[in-house]
Amino acid sequence: MVQLKQRDQKIQQFVRLLETQGPNIDAIAKTIGVHEETVRYWYQKRLLARGYTVQTVVDYGKLGLRRLIVYADVAQPYLTISANVFREMASRGYLSYYASTIPTGSYILAPLVPNECIDAYMGFLQELKSKGFFSDLSEVLQFDWWRNMPMKGEDYDFKSHTWEVDLIPKMSGRISMISTAERCEFDRTDLQILDQLQPDSNKRMNDIARAIGISQSGVLRHSKHILDRKLVKMYRLNWAGTGMGSRRQKPLTSKHRYLNLTISVRDVKKDELQGLLLALHRLPFLWAEGGGRNYICELFIPLDLVNDVLTFLTGAIRPFRKRAVVLIENQNDAFSSGITPELYDQKTKRWTFDSAAALDRVDKLLVSVKEPR
Repeated sequence: MVQLKQRDQKIQQFVRLLETQGPNIDAIAKTIGVHEETVRYWYQKRLLARGYTVQTVVDYGKLGLRRLIVYADVAQPYLTISANVFREMASRGYLSYYASTIPTGSYILAPLVPNECIDAYMGFLQELKSKGFFSDLSEVLQFDWWRNMPMKGEDYDFKSHTWEVDLIPKMSGRISMISTAERCEFDRTDLQILDQLQPDSNKRMNDIARAIGISQSGVLRHSKHILDRKLVKMYRLNWAGTGMGSRRQKPLTSKHRYLNLTISVRDVKKDELQGLLLALHRLPFLWAEGGGRNYICELFIPLDLVNDVLTFLTGAIRPFRKRAVVLIENQNDAFSSGITPELYDQKTKRWTFDSAAALDRVDKLLVSVKEPR
């Protein structure tokens, strides 16, 4: 029993290192003092074979990008083409994620917008509303910082793949805030490599080289730039089963064992934020969060723990009452991509946003709905 417990601790240590070093199996095996083949078996059988992936988490602040969250309703006539419109917005309009929510027609959108394009992007969203695609834009929130949360492996049994959680709140201490990183130097090739690695950190160098049309030595050289400039924040063990795919693919769907919940709070004060964070960080299901004037977090809650967690969350967000919004996301009507290298101008070294071109593409889709069949 003691030997089994020690092995579980080693697996947990392996997962923690996986999220800081990426899938560097040889180095991790040496660090935790386990034979390389054992660690490789854990990785292949306990994780990859079970549908887990390791994703590369990019430091968007260093790329000059800011996270926005948009709550919007799509007008009834355009619901059948909403996915096509959102894919156009991903390709030409910095949309990195969307998901439908309850009620039907309501969506949460998560663009990553260059700081210098914020005003133009706000105008772009209003134009979509004036054209009738959005029937309502109830909220557009900006965030000064954003972070993805590492998996709390100490609360997870990697053999049975179940969570063992104590939901008794421990309201003490402080949760550290993070500051937005200053923009650093990068080029379009750096962005292309990051775009390839975001969905899957295991992607081989020759596959990346072939996908973006450069030599393997070029990929190696730019990868060193990426790591030296710390454009990679961490590596996320994708335990929740969410998908991230190419903007040119259909939205990824899968059978989920989790309820996807988003909580946002408007106009949150610093002391209020600390109390909220102390409660929410008790949950190992915290997936990502952002803050500033407003706060938002995304959770993936195991279906067998939904009732207990919702009871816990009710107490945590009760003080915020009408300032809080809680949404259930439908992962079968969702899409996730990442950065958009095509929108970066290598010559001027600036992000670009041609809202007129993006609106023109959307117009063609909207007209197709109005035209008689």
